[in-house]
Amino acid sequence: MTERFFPTKPSSGGGGNHRRDNLTLLSGPITSGKTSLLFQFAINVATASNVVFICHRKRIESNPPFLSQGLDPSSDAFNRIQMKYVDDDEGLRNYFAAFHLHLHLHLPAAVVIDDFGDYFTQSNSRTLMNSRARDMAMVRTLALCHNAVVHANKKATCELVLSETSSGDSPRSLFIYKRWIPSIFTIKGHGDGSFLLRSHGSSEKSAKYSIALQYLILEELLLKHSLSMEWGNLPGEMIEEIFSWVPAKSLSRFQSTSKHWQALLKSESFAKKHSANNAPDEDPLSIMLIDYRVFLVRINLHDDPPSVKVAYQFNLKDPDHKSSQVAAIRKVFHCDGLLLCTTKDKRLVVWNPCSGETKWVKPRDRYKKHDYYALGSSCKQYKILRVDSQKILPIKNKYEIYDLTSDSWRVLGATTDWFLAKYRRGGISFKGNTYWVATWSHTDFLLSFDFSTEMFQSLSLPHPYSHSISALSVVGENKLCLLGTSRIYYSSRDLHVSETTCWVGNSLGSIMSWSELLTVKDHSEVNLNGLSFLADEQSKTLVYCNQSPKNNKIVHIVRGDTYVKVDPLDRSSTIRPSSSSSLLLNYVPSLVQIKQGKSACDL
Repeated sequence: MTERFFPTKPSSGGGGNHRRDNLTLLSGPITSGKTSLLFQFAINVATASNVVFICHRKRIESNPPFLSQGLDPSSDAFNRIQMKYVDDDEGLRNYFAAFHLHLHLHLPAAVVIDDFGDYFTQSNSRTLMNSRARDMAMVRTLALCHNAVVHANKKATCELVLSETSSGDSPRSLFIYKRWIPSIFTIKGHGDGSFLLRSHGSSEKSAKYSIALQYLILEELLLKHSLSMEWGNLPGEMIEEIFSWVPAKSLSRFQSTSKHWQALLKSESFAKKHSANNAPDEDPLSIMLIDYRVFLVRINLHDDPPSVKVAYQFNLKDPDHKSSQVAAIRKVFHCDGLLLCTTKDKRLVVWNPCSGETKWVKPRDRYKKHDYYALGSSCKQYKILRVDSQKILPIKNKYEIYDLTSDSWRVLGATTDWFLAKYRRGGISFKGNTYWVATWSHTDFLLSFDFSTEMFQSLSLPHPYSHSISALSVVGENKLCLLGTSRIYYSSRDLHVSETTCWVGNSLGSIMSWSELLTVKDHSEVNLNGLSFLADEQSKTLVYCNQSPKNNKIVHIVRGDTYVKVDPLDRSSTIRPSSSSSLLLNYVPSLVQIKQGKSACDL
């Protein structure tokens, strides 16, 4: 039954001879996607039969259900779903009192009632109700529904599926529902922006799902009897050895299995063993920031044409909300598998999306609109550099350092007068230090910050360097990469690219040695909001991310004469492009621990 709340093959929608209970309850907290699950259930049944969907008109019009990705809006299933708008509990009883009058051919295969319990609140009932009167009204209505569905099943198969909003693991009126409804499913927040749907007191599978970018997404189906029960008698050393060979990007799903496994996967000894066994063999991965969310993406340059597809969405739980609301992320900086994120509401957090560990960082005084940040390390001790960018002339940038080990901010004495254009402020982490393309006295140069000495250093760029738009990346694990574009003004914000050149830095020192990797001529437009890119040395391929006001194809792939634009989320062309900035970065999954104050152990 669990799978029927998610996309299924047409043959499994209304047919099948496996056992199903005629009455089912779906219970979960507010904003957990109950209406979306019910509507997907209705679509599955409607692939072969008629469905009646009962709900409040104003509520569903203001908060419509989210559909599954790839669902065809022109499907005939939508025509077989009859929307019936009922305002109060009396309307429900009137409908089911006449349910036996349905002719055999017109009997719906399923009746779905969205937020059943809400019909018995003070605002949606025709009579004044105290708690006891409410329970009695629910009993009368449930008894009527039960009898109507049982009678209908003498003619043909008919199911009744209800939803109920609950504040805990079970609905408040569970004792009432259990009298009439044999199958009860509960929803609980998973802590990473996802939800778990499980059957109450049965051996049904559980489902992990999320609501992201206006879609209902099934992440995985889980067996009720988890692996931890089967492995319960294995020695701890053997379990640790097995997990040490599992790729880091696959480990996070095991942390919610048991407290014992969670403690193991977060331990210092396991992190060292996993790094030794697994890290060198990790496949290259990338992350993208799209519409304030972070996605793990796979870039396949061997396809024809090359492709970019989302493999997984990382959800950052917002601690300021009691529900499982996901934080909106405006900026991301990557270092050693840790992400330094600036949220849309100007908060700062260090996050390991692989392990789910977070550290929300409070400012020394306050965060400012024009601040920008970098994350770096010295002997695996992580620090945050805050740049307080002064907007008045002459420019005097001020700096602060946050030490994750001591959980404290301090002011750096140095001030500088170099300038970072807005689209260059992201910077890049390379071997624990941060690099930018900065400007001083109308001359561009490579700027680095060493987190060990906490000092800046200026380095040379390729000579001559006349490129106006610049970005940095990392090729492989040990080479810094520079992208420069020449341009011709095309409009107020979009610039036509006349030439793009990519260089690789072959050595680090006061004098950088640069070699040209590739040059691309006259191929696209660049948005001044920023540019991020990856480069492949072997295939001479450039992959860059650039927001466009015209469409959602934000990833551009250039190789020789091949030029492809891709939307990793495969959104409809009718969806308006987002105004938020997008970002593409190399990503190395890691189990490195975030230092939580002085008690944290050094790796």
